[in-house]
Amino acid sequence: MGYKKNSYCSQGIRRGSAVLLFSLILSYFLTDVQSCAQVKLCDPNYTTDGEYWLYPAIYNYRPVKIYCKGMNTPTPSEYLTLFETNLFMYQNNRYTDGTSCSMETYEHENSGRTLYNKIGVDIRTMTIIETDSNFTTQIQGKVVRYGWVQSCSGYTSSCDYKGVAGMSVADTGLIFSGMNEWIKFGTDGEFSTVLRNDHTIALKGDGACGGGKPKYPIKLETDPSFSKLCTVV
Repeated sequence: MGYKKNSYCSQGIRRGSAVLLFSLILSYFLTDVQSCAQVKLCDPNYTTDGEYWLYPAIYNYRPVKIYCKGMNTPTPSEYLTLFETNLFMYQNNRYTDGTSCSMETYEHENSGRTLYNKIGVDIRTMTIIETDSNFTTQIQGKVVRYGWVQSCSGYTSSCDYKGVAGMSVADTGLIFSGMNEWIKFGTDGEFSTVLRNDHTIALKGDGACGGGKPKYPIKLETDPSFSKLCTVV
C-alpha cells in the first residue's frame, strides 16, 4: 500500500523556502508527509538531499525540519541537523596506579573522539539512532556512539572520569525528553551528570572499561518555546 499524493504536498515540503500555515485544514492534508520517502511520493522530482519540513504522526503532525539523505534513492533516511557542539570522547589514556591520579598514554582499541554534525532519527518514534555516524567528524580513533560516555582509565574514586559526552539540540525545534535514562555498563562502569536541561546533556563516565549508556533509544520531543517555525526559511 502506498500513500496518496495530495495537492497540498508542495506547500508542506517546499525545500528551503516554505511559509508554514498553521491551520486544521492544512494539517489534515499534510498527514501523508511524515517521512523523506513520502516527500518523494508527493513529487518524484524531489531528488536533492537537504532540509525538508516533515509532519511526524508521533508529534500530531506538527512540523519539524529534517534533513533528508539519499533522496535520489528509493529509501531516503532522516537526520536532525545540529547547531551546537555534540562531542563524544573515549580517552586514550589511563591512570598509572590505583592510588594517584597521574596518567599515561593508553591506546585502547575503542578510544576515539567523534563530533556529530547531524544525528540519524527514527521518524516513526523520533528517537536517535545512536550507531549512525554518516554525518560525523572523526577527530581521533574510533567512532564513539551517540549518547554513550565511556573510557578505560581504571579510575579511582578520587580521580575524574575521563570519558566525555556532550549533547545539544538547541535551535532545532526539538528537546530531549525528560524520560530519557542512562545506565552503567562494562567493567566497573560509572558515570555522572554534569549538566542536564531540555536542550543540553553533558555526562562524564569511566571504568575498566565501562561508563554509561542510554537505557533506551534517546527520545526527542517538540520544543514548545521554539519560535522559528512561523518564519520564512
